[in-house]
Parts: sequence; C-alpha cells; structure tokens
Amino acid sequence: MLWSPHAARAHMEAPIEVDTITIEPRELVLGCSLEAIGVAPQVTGLLSPLSHVARFGLDIHGGASLVNPGFGWNAPTPLTLEIYNRNASPLVLHATMPFAHLRFETVPDPGEEHVQRSIYEGQDPLVEPLLFEEWS
Repeated sequence: MLWSPHAARAHMEAPIEVDTITIEPRELVLGCSLEAIGVAPQVTGLLSPLSHVARFGLDIHGGASLVNPGFGWNAPTPLTLEIYNRNASPLVLHATMPFAHLRFETVPDPGEEHVQRSIYEGQDPLVEPLLFEEWS
C-alpha cells in the first residue's frame, strides 16, 4: 500500500556503493548524483537524460524531473535518480559516466517564508519514498 508509513521498506534493498552496475530490462534502480546541489529559492531545475543514453532506453527520472526551487539551499544535497532500463538488453553504467542534463530556470521569488522545503533535503538521497510522512 503506497499510502502508509514506510510503505517502501518491503520493496527496497539497502543502499550499496558500486563503481559499475548492470541494470536489467524493466528494472528500476535508485541512484544519486555525485554532486550535491543547492538551488536558490528563485531557481528551479529540470532534469533530463542525455540523448545518447536515452537512445539506449535509459530513463533517469521516472517522471520526477523537477528540482524544487530552494532544494538544497540550506544543506546541499545529491539528486536522487530513478534509473529505469526500457531496453530489451541489460545496460551497464559506470559511476562517473555522464548521462544527465540539469537545466536551471528562474521563477518568481516567493519570498523566503513561502519556500516549501523538500522532505528529502539534506538526507541520504537513497532514502525510501516518504509520501505518507510528508503529506499525511
């Protein structure tokens, strides 16, 4: 059930650190950027895969392409990547290979008191989904 405390624990493995990973067809893996970022409250980010890797069927954001204005501003945080293999063959990724774009855009400044901080800011980027914890 998605709408319950710690709903993902039964579906997720403990995080591991690797230099190379093979992602099987139709497999979803949570990964993170090497870089920790801090985005100003009047800036948003849009994440997308490089076209080179997209042509292999590699998706990197599973629909979660928006980096909220102000994300990591107080505590620079790596981005969580929802890496999915749409290819019929396994794909091998290396820890330092480039495979994403992050585009920044300015947005109207809502004022510091109106910036909603992400529940994930400052946390390990591979923490389980916290849907219930943030919105209940």
